[in-house]
Amino acid sequence: ALPVSLLWFRAQPGAGGVNLDWATATETENDYFLVQRSPDGQAFNDIGRVAGAGNSSAVYTYRFTDPQPLAGNAYYRLKQMDLDEKFSYSKVVSVRQTGVPLFGAAPNPFDRQLNVKVDAFNTEMANFRVCNAQGQVLLDEKRAVQKGPNTVVFELPSLPAGLYLVTMASATGQQSVRVVKK
Repeated sequence: ALPVSLLWFRAQPGAGGVNLDWATATETENDYFLVQRSPDGQAFNDIGRVAGAGNSSAVYTYRFTDPQPLAGNAYYRLKQMDLDEKFSYSKVVSVRQTGVPLFGAAPNPFDRQLNVKVDAFNTEMANFRVCNAQGQVLLDEKRAVQKGPNTVVFELPSLPAGLYLVTMASATGQQSVRVVKK
């Protein structure tokens, strides 16, 4: 017999992050669940721990909220740990964080100053690049972004009028936007 009979495991975006819900029909010597997350469905990291019921033949429901979800697609699974340190994995579920734009620039067109708007899911370092229409890198800077809405200001008075590509790359992904300099 399996140590835990899992009825369901699902992930849904919510106001405070990604809500993970699951239920068990029975549990035998279930110590805890490790909640694991992955950006690619292959390499998983532990992001939380939820105590199990131990021994039970009643239905138990569980919830864990990932307060700092990854931008775009994220994959989750449960690692169920027995009291004797044996373990098993749940199926993998995925969720896509959508909603407000994650990245933009204003004003567009701009004159001397460009305000890059970033709605970050995590506090992290990000690499910002500005390239001209020929692909030449004209600006390459690392800046810290905080979880939530940010405005990263770039003073660009010496750029000639034209079309530019602004890119932000971080551990959670890459975003680009085209802007015009007056």
